[in-house]
This record gives sequence, structure tokens and C-alpha cells, in this order.
Amino acid sequence: MGMPVMLRNNVATECCMTKGAEGTVAGWQASIGKQGKPMLDTLFVKLTNPPKLVQIEGLPPNVVPITRCSTKTVCKLWNDDVITISRNQVLVLPNFAMTDYSAQGRTRPDNVVELNNCKTHQSYYTCLSRSTTADGTIILQGFDSSKITGGAPGYLRQEFRELEILDYISKMRYQGTLPINIDGHRCNTLILQFQSWKGANHVPEEVHPSIRWSTAHPFIMQERIDVSWHIPKNIKVNKVGTEKVNHSNTSITAKGSIPIYQIQDESNVGKKCKLEELADVVSKKQKQKQSNEDIVYSTPKGLIWDGEDYSCTYDALFSILHNIWLSDPTTWSETFTNTSQFLEYLTNGFQDMELENITFEQLRNNVRQLLHHEFENMFPYGHRGTSVVELATKVFSNNALNTFTQLECVNCQFSGEPEPDSLACIIFGYSHEITSVREQLRKAFVHHTRMSCHKCLSPLQQLTYYHQTPRILLLSAGGPSISVNKSIKIRTSNQSHVFKLKGIVYHGGVHFTSRIIINNNAVWYHDGQLGPNCQFENELSDFSETDLNSCGGRKISLIIYTQD
Repeated sequence: MGMPVMLRNNVATECCMTKGAEGTVAGWQASIGKQGKPMLDTLFVKLTNPPKLVQIEGLPPNVVPITRCSTKTVCKLWNDDVITISRNQVLVLPNFAMTDYSAQGRTRPDNVVELNNCKTHQSYYTCLSRSTTADGTIILQGFDSSKITGGAPGYLRQEFRELEILDYISKMRYQGTLPINIDGHRCNTLILQFQSWKGANHVPEEVHPSIRWSTAHPFIMQERIDVSWHIPKNIKVNKVGTEKVNHSNTSITAKGSIPIYQIQDESNVGKKCKLEELADVVSKKQKQKQSNEDIVYSTPKGLIWDGEDYSCTYDALFSILHNIWLSDPTTWSETFTNTSQFLEYLTNGFQDMELENITFEQLRNNVRQLLHHEFENMFPYGHRGTSVVELATKVFSNNALNTFTQLECVNCQFSGEPEPDSLACIIFGYSHEITSVREQLRKAFVHHTRMSCHKCLSPLQQLTYYHQTPRILLLSAGGPSISVNKSIKIRTSNQSHVFKLKGIVYHGGVHFTSRIIINNNAVWYHDGQLGPNCQFENELSDFSETDLNSCGGRKISLIIYTQD
């Protein structure tokens, strides 16, 4: 009797029997259950300071009955069996203490707090502000005063810095001095565009000295992709041609350590060969895969997910790039090698894979280690996520300027002087209003300006041109409902270049998956959590362009095209 309890369900709001209401035990009724044990039927609770007087016939003032109820829970087991569990109980909890989260909004004349385990100054504030007076606050033991006197934590300082940049951008936009290409629809995208224009170390004059940044104390922004949560549906795993994975390595690495992987077996160093010979090896392997008449398509090879250091971002992108490389090893080796250092490393790894000097997973881990060494915060280990757009940006990073912009009149033949531009083979989408890949390309290559032609006063457009059209294009999806065109065409002054869809990366539920389109237009689904083998879905012609913008409840994130 008298034990403090809290109601955990909205039993009867008109009688103040609501979720979170507090009270004390005033009595109970019990019976004998099926197992011969006493079972609680009804708990009588005297409410503490209810908003109004509660008078139920036959009970003292403010005493309410809480009856036993049945709660059903549907559970899905690891073997995909679904069972229903039913539990009968009175929905109350003992209320001797509560967390700072549960205490929000409550007022206590006598506020007993224990601050020793509070992690942030917000937690300190919530606990201490529950009391109406200082005399009514009782602190049970010592606490860490630096939590409330040691200055703002890093994440709060980061938020203040972001707000200062956004305030400065808003001011420039109001004054009409902001360039038209700074048009992001999310704060982090907008700030990244601003930093690309002004430089990462540019600090507006109005920023307070306590949050100013510099080379020694940089202000780092990371592009993030909006995702929608979902409940995974039943996934049928293709059991044909599955491979057993050897998990014999049982060593445990120290927390925070960075794994070092073996690049190749020294006994196979002498197996290096020319690209022409390697192309023959790849061709023979592909023919062997198709020797079985029952298998119409050769199964693309993907990566196995690393559950210790989440690798789905790398698995999705590298699996697509590997299958692009396999379509023409000689040509793509030259293309990737001339693009970036990371792609050159991947190309050498693909060659070693065909010679069985290295596994796909070892290659992924080696490239990941290089990326982590150069960009530690962007490509972490453990269970922290990585953006596939950021990964693609760094892997395809090239300092050479391959594009230029030029002002052209929409009416007369006037054109301005060409200006160097940094548009690469990765094209970002900043607007959720984009409906298709072709529209996203138009927005990337054609910008409407506020300037007028000095000859005819017609509007001027800013057009972007490639000096040399790249063989591969990657598009950050401009909106979750974008239609994925199966082919796109880029016109230059000399000719038109046709690009065909080769891969799509999807994201949702804190996980990346991909679709791989091989040369015969067969569409394969890859999820590293299901193993290395991809699952055949259908012919590309059987998909509509809107069908391709989602996969298994996940939304589109990155689209990859290549030239014929």
C-alpha cells in the first residue's frame, strides 16, 4: 500500500486516467490464475494532484480502478516465422524515480535529483528546473560541474556556425549579391555550395569570436541524404549458386583500431599480365559462366557486407563499378586510371581479382582504408554511416577542369567569353521539384540569369559545356520521386553522346543496396547482407522509369550512366 506508480495507458481521459498520470497504490483485487498462482485483476490508484476532482461511485475521492488488459505483440523470428504473443497485466509502472526525459514538463515541490550520470548540460537543466524553488531541490551526490561551465559542446558550436552561415547567405540573397548557383534546398547542401564558392575557411565578419573557425579549427560540413524509415518486407533470397563464406578468423580487434588488410598474396606477384591478356581471361570466365544452358544470364558478382564496420555504401558503389569494368577491361582500365588515384587503385584491384591475387572484400577494405586515412570524419569505421554521394565524389575527384561556362542570348547570336568551370562527371540534384534525370541535366547545364543582352535586351542564359565528354556520369538523385531515364543524350558542338543506365544505388533504413544493369540489359539486385551473388529481377525494358526510383522500400540516391 502507498507505493508510487505511474499510469502507462490512456484508460479514461475524462477521469484523469491518462498516460503519465502519477499516484499511489490504494488497494487491489486478485484471483487465482490457470497456473494456480495469484493474479492481479484490478489495481486501485489514488491520483496525485489531478487536474480536477475525480469521484467514482463506491470509491474514495481521486481513487480510480485500473483493470488488467491483454496486449498482443506480433514477433518475426530469424527464420521468418511469425508468432503472436499475448500478455495480460495492469498497465502501470513503479514510480520511485524517472529519467530526465520522462520528467520533462513536470513540476515537483520537492525535487530529488541525481546528476552524476547526466551526460549533457540539457540533462542538467531538465533535472534542476523541475523544482519551483532552490530550497526544494535536493542533489543526492556530487556531479561534474564542467558539464554546465565548460563551454558549448562541439555539436552545439557546429549548429551555431551553420546558423551564422545561413544568416549570411540570407542577407546576401536579400541584397541580390548571392550567385544564382547557390540554390540548395537543404541547409547542409546550401552551406557546402557556399563553401565551394567562398572557401572552407571563409568566416563572415559578424561571427562571434568564440565560434569562429580557421585552418587549425576547421568548420566541416557533410552532405547527408534524406531517407524515409520503413519496416522491411519479406525478402526471398535466391538460393541458386550461393557460396559459403569462410568465417574462420575469430580474432577480436581492439576498440577504435583501424584494420590493415593484405593487398595481395606475395606468392602470386608473378601473375601480372598485360591488359590485352587480362581481357582474354575475363572473356573466358564469362563464357564459362554461361556454359549451363539453364542459366540465361551470367550472375554479376557483388560484395559481402561487413557487419563489424558497416560497408554497405562501398558495397553498392564498388559492385556497380566492377561490373562496368568487366564489360570492357581494357577501355575502362584506361578511363579509370586517368580519372583519379582512387579509381586507379580500384582498377589495379579489379585486375588482381581476375588473377585471383586478391578478393573483392580485401580490395574494398584497402580502398576504404585509404579514404579513411585522408578523410577520417567522412569515411569512419564502426557503425557510423557514410554518404554514397560523398564516396562517389571523392573516388571520382579530379582537379583538372573539364568544363567551361558561357553566357548566351536566347534571341540573338551574342555569346560571352568562356569561363572555366568545375562541373565534373558527378552532377548534383538540389531541388525536390526535379521530375526526371533529363530535367536534372538541363538544370545542371542551363542556368537562367537575371542579366540581359546588351544588344537586344533579351535574357541571357549561362550554358555549361564539356571540353571532353566523360565516358561515365553519376547523378545524385534530385528528389525521391525522380523518373530514371534508361538512356540520356548530351549534345556537344560536334555530336551527340548517348549514355545508358548501368547502375542505381538506393538508401533507406540506414542501409544501401543497388541495382546493376549489365550489357544485355538484364537488371540484377544486390544487397551485401544477402551475400555476394546478385538476384535477377527482370529485363530493363520491363521496368517503367518510375519503377526504378525505389527498390524494396528504399529511395534512389545515386544513378550511374556510361557511354556506349
